[in-house]
Amino acid sequence: MVWYPKTDMKDRIKRFAHCVNKILLRHHLALTETRDQRGRIDLADSLDYIRYATLERAAYEVNLRKVRGDIAEVGVYQGRFAAKMNQLFPDREFYLFDTFEGFDERDIAVETQNGIKTLDKHREAWRDTSEEKVLGVMAHPRNCVIKKGYFPETAKGLENKRFAFVSLDADLWEPTYNGLKFFYPRLEKGGYIFIHDCAGSNAGGALRKFSQETGVPYLMLPDAYGTAVIAK
Repeated sequence: MVWYPKTDMKDRIKRFAHCVNKILLRHHLALTETRDQRGRIDLADSLDYIRYATLERAAYEVNLRKVRGDIAEVGVYQGRFAAKMNQLFPDREFYLFDTFEGFDERDIAVETQNGIKTLDKHREAWRDTSEEKVLGVMAHPRNCVIKKGYFPETAKGLENKRFAFVSLDADLWEPTYNGLKFFYPRLEKGGYIFIHDCAGSNAGGALRKFSQETGVPYLMLPDAYGTAVIAK
């Protein structure tokens, strides 16, 4: 048996993941039924084929079945995933929730109270963004509504809205839990919620608590960071 240092093993896993991504990308057209290029996104720049390909497939189903509602993302950062959503849902109003200043200390305090460790490097992460930077990568910026500030406070006034697709990518426990509580009751039948980073106890813990409280099931994708999918 050969023993590898942890750092070496992580590099090997990353290289293996990149190889798998390349193989999947090469066969992407054959693996999906969508042939209309308006319903496709460029996956060549993605390091997480499974997550992005599942987004494409979910959007195809939502549009095919004419599910009503807007779209939204909580935790936009620089807009990479949001840009794909904007492209796949070109005619829908898109609500973009983010502080655009990194993690809010109130959410980090909840992590601490729940015994969840937030690394110092994560406290300083996600600050190198802005509303202008995010809108600059959108194919249909006129459809975008920036909701800057602390979620769910920034959702006030949207209580009567309905949604067809929602991405929760806030990383932390509190905004993920609040996102599920706010969006799931407003999700149209046939719609989807993607929850990113559920491999850990932060977003993953919030998802499991919500599921236990409501009985709402979810499916975990075998992607890079543990995306969960809720369908209604």
